Amino acid sequence: MTHSQSSISALEDRVVKKLRVRKHHFLDVKKHLSSAFYWSLDARQAFAQYMRQNGWTMVECPTETETAIASDYKSGEVVISRDSDMPVYESINTIWRPISRGLFLVYDVPDVLRTLNINRSQLTVPGVVSRNDYNRNIYSLGSATNFSIIKTLQEV
Repeated sequence: MTHSQSSISALEDRVVKKLRVRKHHFLDVKKHLSSAFYWSLDARQAFAQYMRQNGWTMVECPTETETAIASDYKSGEVVISRDSDMPVYESINTIWRPISRGLFLVYDVPDVLRTLNINRSQLTVPGVVSRNDYNRNIYSLGSATNFSIIKTLQEV
């Protein structure tokens, strides 16, 4: 939390002194605030136990939750997620993505594939090479360029 406080103080100091505030000042604050709110494994396990004791079904995942969601998904169900890699899981067909004010974008994955004229494998590749939770785009290429390259490939 000390890094967060020093970043906030530096930003506040620049504002008070009427110095130019740049994007990196805000990003510095955001980075340090994000790291200040990390849940330890013990805290997550305690929360899961509390929820179970209060009648909730809790699934703890040793890896990304998407893998557990995809393995439990049954035809006709809906996944609600902001995570952009949900469509790459072959078992998932319907995704509701919350946007704001209680509104959702509804993705019917088979319809998306038909509209883009690609198959599920071709959808998975951009999910890996484009910006995601783990890495940025292929150096100097954006998502649209990645997609156009993958679309020219035969079935993967």
